[in-house]
Amino acid sequence: MDSDTGGGKSKLDLSDIMSMLDDTEKKPEQKPEPARKEKKTEKQDDGFVKKLLSDIEQKNAEILRLSSENTSLKYSLSEKEIEVKKLKAQLESSNGLVESLKAQVLSLSQQVEDLNKYVNEARVKLGEMEADRAKLAARMAKKEEQAPPEEEDVASIFKRIALEAREPGASGEGEQAQKKQKTAKLYDL
Repeated sequence: MDSDTGGGKSKLDLSDIMSMLDDTEKKPEQKPEPARKEKKTEKQDDGFVKKLLSDIEQKNAEILRLSSENTSLKYSLSEKEIEVKKLKAQLESSNGLVESLKAQVLSLSQQVEDLNKYVNEARVKLGEMEADRAKLAARMAKKEEQAPPEEEDVASIFKRIALEAREPGASGEGEQAQKKQKTAKLYDL
């Protein structure tokens, strides 16, 4: 450690500094040296010791500051670790939710496919019903063309009804059977 003392420089290591501090505390033995040299050396030593004490106080203050910083950093680090744990838990929860939603999407996709099949089947049956309706409309038009004479007596009406009943598909009962059959088709949808 280099130090300025009274215009000159002296190089001292830690053991020399410590021994000087110990010497000042123990009051060194007085040696019979010339008075002038002793005062000069004491002044240099006192100035050096004061500078060392000042440096030590500064270093202690710096150590305290660093220790305080270290403590606050440790506290901050522990808070961050807690935050990371919370985020990991949220991530795991979110992953579980995503898997659940994927399963729901697959289920809904299957339901959509089933509904599409049902709609297609309904369209086919609707086409069949339209064809049956067209046949009925043709039959009704045919019957309207064969309207009974304007002046029919009751006996001729009953004869006509009896003849129509004997013909398959031409009588009212046949029409009712077809209506029932069509109704059954509607309920099959």
